[in-house]
Amino acid sequence: MSVGYAKAINGLLKEELMTEKPFVLFGQNVAAGSCLSGLTRGLKTSGGLEMFNTPNCENAMVGFGFGMMMRGVNSAFVVKQHDFLLLTLDHMVNTYNIIKLDEQKASFTIICVVVDSGYEGPQSRLNNLGDFCSLADISTYSISSQQEATSIVPLLTEPGFRIIALSQRLFHQNMRDLSNATEFPDKVFRYGTEAPSDLSVVSFNFALPQALELQETVKEHGKVAEVFSITNALPKDFSTIIQAARQSKKVVILDDSRSINRSSDRLHLALLKEVPDCTVLSYQKQPSIEAIMPNIDAFTIDQQQVLQALFP
Repeated sequence: MSVGYAKAINGLLKEELMTEKPFVLFGQNVAAGSCLSGLTRGLKTSGGLEMFNTPNCENAMVGFGFGMMMRGVNSAFVVKQHDFLLLTLDHMVNTYNIIKLDEQKASFTIICVVVDSGYEGPQSRLNNLGDFCSLADISTYSISSQQEATSIVPLLTEPGFRIIALSQRLFHQNMRDLSNATEFPDKVFRYGTEAPSDLSVVSFNFALPQALELQETVKEHGKVAEVFSITNALPKDFSTIIQAARQSKKVVILDDSRSINRSSDRLHLALLKEVPDCTVLSYQKQPSIEAIMPNIDAFTIDQQQVLQALFP
């Protein structure tokens, strides 16, 4: 049975947090109103879970989260728009750079919603996870499938600080539950058969739906494509992709972030160095003044163009 994106993550939050282990969940309307479009609906203060609705003071909230982590208390701050975290950069950079020097025994996680659903104003359209978390080398993970959610949500109770990013666009879709998933180090996921592939498709940020559509189109034309989802906004290890590229000799990179300093560009460069006989096509959102104003904000791929370029 299909389950909505927010509902699927909500179910995992309940499994992870509604236990006897102490945990503090806080943020705007986490236990009131829409509960962040249903993301935190039904989570109740019980056992070890404590929940607090907080005011609009994001910098203070992040400071509290770091403070609780230093005192040995696991916590998570839920932020309904990624751009609100711009107000927290002093703590996210300066405070965290001091904290990371010591081994942490508790966790602090920020769960934020990336506003990428289109027709948003210039002040709420931040979709630059790589740029943002690179300021202090913050572990940041995006979630686009059930398999990724099942692996990433449990990080909430692991010692240390990280950001878990959700897509507002995907809130309007069912969570993709893909049985053919394999997880690799650095939270890299492969979707597809282990049989030799004619094409490796690599998605960054929240471009997994477009990657899966391309996989189906390739299949309709008698070719086999494997899809890799890079959930870490600052991936440290591209070895899984390099190995796949050496076999397929054809790679398509998809990145729907607005960054101009992309991790997907680092992968492209690594492929050029490590697999010089590999054909690489890269599709990315291109920043422009026109894109700042409200627009459909769609990330579309000319699949026929891809087929003609790779399989003439």
